[in-house]
Amino acid sequence: MNRISPQPSRTSSTAASSRRASIKSNTVAQSRNQWKDNLRKELLSRAKKARLLRLKRARQGSSDMADTSLQHNSVESSFEFAYGQAKRDREEGTIEITDDGFAFDEINSESSAGGLGGLIVDHTPSISQCVDLDRLSSGNSGDNVIGTARALVEQELQRAINGVNHARQIRPRDGAPPCKRVAVREESSFDCEMNSEGPPSAYQISQEEFAQLLSEVTDELQREDELLEEELWELERAEAMERELRQQVDDFESWEELERRQNQALDQDTYYMSPMLSNSTPLVSCPICHRGNIKQTTVGGIQCSNFSTGECDFQLDTFNEGLTLGHLQSQLATVYDEHSEHCEMGILKFRVENKHGLKMLRASCDECSADVIVL
Repeated sequence: MNRISPQPSRTSSTAASSRRASIKSNTVAQSRNQWKDNLRKELLSRAKKARLLRLKRARQGSSDMADTSLQHNSVESSFEFAYGQAKRDREEGTIEITDDGFAFDEINSESSAGGLGGLIVDHTPSISQCVDLDRLSSGNSGDNVIGTARALVEQELQRAINGVNHARQIRPRDGAPPCKRVAVREESSFDCEMNSEGPPSAYQISQEEFAQLLSEVTDELQREDELLEEELWELERAEAMERELRQQVDDFESWEELERRQNQALDQDTYYMSPMLSNSTPLVSCPICHRGNIKQTTVGGIQCSNFSTGECDFQLDTFNEGLTLGHLQSQLATVYDEHSEHCEMGILKFRVENKHGLKMLRASCDECSADVIVL
């Protein structure tokens, strides 16, 4: 008897194929979702960096140049980021690159004069090419926010395309010999070649997803603009307070300098020593305030060293009489001696009187009612 070997049923084969297809589709969906999350995080991160850059430029009085600087920085770093991100994704297995790779619906490969290019998805009919840098730096704030958000989204999409195509060129899937790495200086020619070939389309981003990314980045930029305005107001207030404090400090220093010069001039007048006096000029204490010393002035008079500060009013014009400090010292000694002979309890008090246009130094005692002229 001929035995018939059991053949696998068509139903089981179909079920296995369905499971494999389901597993593959789940893997592709997870990789696609992860790529979208990474793309959104990168866009929001760049939006925050844009805000910091605009804050620095605003402090220098050139806030309109912030968006332009952001665009230049993005273009310079796009190639290095795309290549490194694609290589890490391939090594970690986070993105499964099939023969078709991943791409977007359709890319407009027209290059713009600014070097940024017009690479955007075809489901954004209102935008024919990437936002120009000059247009970002002009116009009102709302247009700048939306234009900057669109530029960020479009640049991230183009960077992802460049990274995948570069990875496929280095490690072809069809068995072709691998190409050498393209140097950074060949970036422009490499981008033009990729744009002319057009990317494959396994991963696609829909119009709703593109609009959602654009909305999230726009909202983030608007929030950052509000914070930027508050910080700028705080900076202006702090700078105004700083200017006011500096003005007060300058005024105080000017006042101190003026006071120093005035005191220096008064000291020179007060402590002037006439060349006619000998080196043995007597040192006479002021009989009125008892704290200062009697000095000769430049005009030939004598006064207390505290006269310039207003603490003492002793000042006599002795130039015409030819009196000196020696005469004052001897007269004071005579008055003290005569008073002590007949009054032991009283204390002499000195004052300056002005009678008939002449100033004189007088001494009086309340105990004995003495009142004499000293000088």
